[in-house]
Amino acid sequence: MSQLGRGLGAAAVYILCILMATAYSYRYADPPADVPATLVRLFVLQILLVLVCAIFVARFGSWRVFGFGRVNWPALIWLFPSFVVMGAMAAGLAPAWQAGAFEGLAPWVWVLLIGVPLLIGFGEEVMFRGILLRSAQRTLPVPLAMTLSAVLFAAMHAPSGLIAQPASATLQNTLFALTVGLFLAPVALRLGNLWPLIIWHAVWNMLVFASQIAGVQHGFVLIGVLIQAAVAGWLWRDFVRYPVRLAS
Repeated sequence: MSQLGRGLGAAAVYILCILMATAYSYRYADPPADVPATLVRLFVLQILLVLVCAIFVARFGSWRVFGFGRVNWPALIWLFPSFVVMGAMAAGLAPAWQAGAFEGLAPWVWVLLIGVPLLIGFGEEVMFRGILLRSAQRTLPVPLAMTLSAVLFAAMHAPSGLIAQPASATLQNTLFALTVGLFLAPVALRLGNLWPLIIWHAVWNMLVFASQIAGVQHGFVLIGVLIQAAVAGWLWRDFVRYPVRLAS
């Protein structure tokens, strides 16, 4: 099997695990009643998905091969606008914190609130910006490899449609994931190392889960999407013009 075929197979297994877990949680078992219950189920699933990534890396290459090379520190500038947005999201949670929205949370909830986003960030970045993107890059033109990574990353989020929600909400989630995928793929190649993206991804998810616990809704997510789209457009322009030099 080719390197591309192995990468596609690994992504298919990853997505299938999420599909089966989502179907079980929302079709055959009692749906989680709140965010802490959701985090418990996600913790078990994310441990499995990280193991899937680790087995593939050990079997077909190394961590360095699949995205953990030397960090190109100047390329961190491309993540800076998103971190500014996340800072605004954190500031938006301050009133809820002062009002006691997080009082009474058990210690294990705090552990999961930190641990689950870290597992999600690690697993998704290794699979889609590491294993899949790096495997596709060996066979396909770099822009096509980045597109494949982004499309399958978006497809991974489609199983949320199994939840009792309108089709429009599922479409919105998938389009948001596609935008994020188109943003993160060129950033991953620019950086040369996935750890900054893992941290970015984990912090974003922590803020989302914390907002859900506090019942806070704000417009910073939409602003973040627009910023990511603008950065992605700029980076994609360079990769389309100079794909070999920028991906080497």
